[in-house]
Amino acid sequence: MVLTSVFLNLIICLLMMVNQWKQNKAVIYLVCLILLTNTRQLIMLLINEPLEDRVLATLLVHFDPLAIMLGPMILLYFKSMIQGRMVFEIWLYLYLIPVGLIFINSIPYYALDFERKVQFAELIKLHPIPDFEIPGGTWLFEYDIQMKIVPVHNWIYISYSFIYLYQQKKKNAIRSKVSKIITRSKWLIFLVLLPMLLQIIFATIHAKDEFDLSFRDSTISANIMYLATLVLPVTFFLYPSWLYGSNNNSTSLWEKFKEMWVSISRIASDEKSEKPEKSEDLDRIIKYLDTKKPYLQANFSVHDVSRELNIPHLRVSNSFNKQLNTTFPEYRNKLRIEYAVNLLKDNAHFQMSIEGIAIQSGFKNKTTFYSAFRAVHQMTPTDWISKNLG
Repeated sequence: MVLTSVFLNLIICLLMMVNQWKQNKAVIYLVCLILLTNTRQLIMLLINEPLEDRVLATLLVHFDPLAIMLGPMILLYFKSMIQGRMVFEIWLYLYLIPVGLIFINSIPYYALDFERKVQFAELIKLHPIPDFEIPGGTWLFEYDIQMKIVPVHNWIYISYSFIYLYQQKKKNAIRSKVSKIITRSKWLIFLVLLPMLLQIIFATIHAKDEFDLSFRDSTISANIMYLATLVLPVTFFLYPSWLYGSNNNSTSLWEKFKEMWVSISRIASDEKSEKPEKSEDLDRIIKYLDTKKPYLQANFSVHDVSRELNIPHLRVSNSFNKQLNTTFPEYRNKLRIEYAVNLLKDNAHFQMSIEGIAIQSGFKNKTTFYSAFRAVHQMTPTDWISKNLG
């Protein structure tokens, strides 16, 4: 059970690399961030878990040089998203200096027999800031200092990352296309890191030695910590577009739930209102409109429906007026607007003008398109794009 989140995160990383690498090389930073965060969470969980000593021994100390890169990965990911390319700057080599220091400091421990590392893992569960020396010793500074350096270093970079985002937003440097992705990313990072931060704060407050940064407290439920490790993978599965790329039109499960609720509400409302049953004429008309999409022709009228289906045009009009409580032109415009909205969701506004989308959707000109769009969505197409695709 402890490793469930590990497998889920590996699946997430694999999906993102396969689906996003070609259009977004910066996804490598996000993948590294996910793996580093999950491993860090796993270590903190294992320190408070009575079992899995050998797994903890495999990760403990060995992972510290990589864990210190968690903060820089967040900064590099945000920079890459804002600049629209994979940022690989000279500063990255400076980010690696702490990695080298932690690695050099831990070399004596790396050379130890694995069974001695398992014994150390058992001891550290009882003493989160041990009074004894790390087996084999360290070369540059004590291990308890190393345990403090890693989280403090990361939280400094995380704080600076959010300051950087704020500065770029003030400069209007964040493109509208990635603004929503960055907003989701900020909340994701907040939700994932908050349990880790709260655990450190809570354990430190209850530590025996004053001002001692601690990572373990016996009053913290391991089950709660385990659930915290699932926040990250579950969040990604709720938003498929993160797994399959920003160009994918997959809606989130939350949006699907809202659509489902609206549909159920409409069905309940329709059942309460006494409406005549749909006639065979209306069924034929709806099927014709859905399959052939004749409304994409600018001159399409009720007479065309009558001629195509061999139904008197008065019966066609009555099918809409009496059974759907709408006129044929209103229903035709609604279908055209739905088609235009699908084009916008497919990012057609990046390849053609709004007028081009209007004509392709069956409208004669931009003016009638704007009027029909406002009637359906109570806003202009440009406002809709800013609200839903910005």
